[in-house]
Amino acid sequence: MTPILATLILCNALAVAVLCLVLIGWLGGRGSSDLYRLTTAEQDGLVFLFQDEVLLDASPSARSLIELGPGRGKDWFRVAFHLEPLFPSLQSWFSDLASLGEKERVSSDGSTILRAVWREGVARISLVPRSSALASPLPDRMTIAALSHEVEGLRSVADNTTIPMWRETSSGMVVWCNDAYLNLSEELEEASVRTWPPARLFDLPTAGKAEAPATRRKSILLPDSGDTRWFDIDIVAEPGGQLCIARAIDTLVRAEKSQQDFVATLSKTFATLPIGLAIFNRDHELTVFNPALLDLTGLRSDFLLARPTISAVFDRMREQRMMPEPKDYKSWRQHLSEITSMAQAGTFEETWTMPSGQTYSVTGLPHPDGAIAFQFADISDEMTMARDLRTELEVGEAVMNTLPAGLVVFSLSGRVVFVNAAYAALWPQEAETRTLQDCIAGWRKDCAPSGLWDALGTFVSETERRDAWSAPILRLDGRSMTLTVTPLPRGNTLVEFAPQTGVETRAPAQEHPRLPPDLKRGHGSGHRRHN
Repeated sequence: MTPILATLILCNALAVAVLCLVLIGWLGGRGSSDLYRLTTAEQDGLVFLFQDEVLLDASPSARSLIELGPGRGKDWFRVAFHLEPLFPSLQSWFSDLASLGEKERVSSDGSTILRAVWREGVARISLVPRSSALASPLPDRMTIAALSHEVEGLRSVADNTTIPMWRETSSGMVVWCNDAYLNLSEELEEASVRTWPPARLFDLPTAGKAEAPATRRKSILLPDSGDTRWFDIDIVAEPGGQLCIARAIDTLVRAEKSQQDFVATLSKTFATLPIGLAIFNRDHELTVFNPALLDLTGLRSDFLLARPTISAVFDRMREQRMMPEPKDYKSWRQHLSEITSMAQAGTFEETWTMPSGQTYSVTGLPHPDGAIAFQFADISDEMTMARDLRTELEVGEAVMNTLPAGLVVFSLSGRVVFVNAAYAALWPQEAETRTLQDCIAGWRKDCAPSGLWDALGTFVSETERRDAWSAPILRLDGRSMTLTVTPLPRGNTLVEFAPQTGVETRAPAQEHPRLPPDLKRGHGSGHRRHN
């Protein structure tokens, strides 16, 4: 065999081997290559290639659509965000694609067909118009750019707000949400990987007919911290679903809880008060009352629970003779109008003597926002005690005025507290003065010189233990008297001027008797000590 012939045979063998390899590769990869090939109709359509939830490839239009979706999350999550509104329950629909190999369904609005093909672990998903009649003309680039700019702006607003917002269908499935909702969902589910559709976080009534916006208060428990978060959810009905906006109200709920606790504490306090309390709102309707009001006024609880007005309450009290009997109804209505006006000004305070003999103190006080509060206190015992005390004082004063000795009482500060008739007759000018110093000045002027006046001034102002003492004094008109100083409770001092009957010595002015110097301290001859 010549070298040329051998070379030709070798080249033919190599060519056959290469051809076989190419043929085998084409036959084995023919099915997969179809997945990646775009038909002429799909050049501007939406085609996605997925391996599990990872996007392998997509048509230019499909990539533009993905860019308009959420900026975070898995590839499948970003695609499903757009497909779910037209193809509900998308995730469950794809669950048997691997076993069937091919599937197809029509969109909810009937305009688009979704086709899915599964080969060797790769899913080819395409969307095509249902018919040429339903195919809409492609928008130009300027329109797409304008729409993309608007969508980006709206998404930025929705995702940068801290208020969870979402849309859900009439069956309760979430078809759109912002980042705040997704963050809250992850916080509850303790998952870092987002899935579509996201979980429905709040148990809300499903959408029905279009209605005015409604608000529901809902709470959720955070698993990590164990804290409860509260939201007021505004629900706006939409065709085929509803838009929900959740406003965090944790601070408001805590404030309401504190207010409820405070009101409960006040209610318990009011329930034990012996004073009847009635609070009327700005429309003069009864809103708050305590049990003591029932006892004091005799009004029935069902009547008070019906939120009667001020005039109705006082009319009922008048009918039940639980207030002073008015002269006539016209004057009563005029007086009732005056009561309301004075209570609003905070100047109403009256003492009512009932036909039964009881005495009530009634006070009206203004409250915020035009409300009025009335307080009813039974002061019958206090009035009886006051009358008894006043009687005792009058009797005591009458007894003091019958005594022949002049009596004057000084407080610790040296003010005149009481004088009797004998003292006023004995010292008419001094009886008009109101201080110890003025009295001592008059006594010095009308009596012989003596050091006991200084001792008396010191004694009245002392606060330590004091003993009663007495000393004789001689008036310039010749009358001899005995001065007795007696300590009284609360720092008061009684000074008594007792005349010495049968003794009348008129001495020359230069021979007035003088007391020993130690009398200034309440000791020495010429006086008597009383225990």
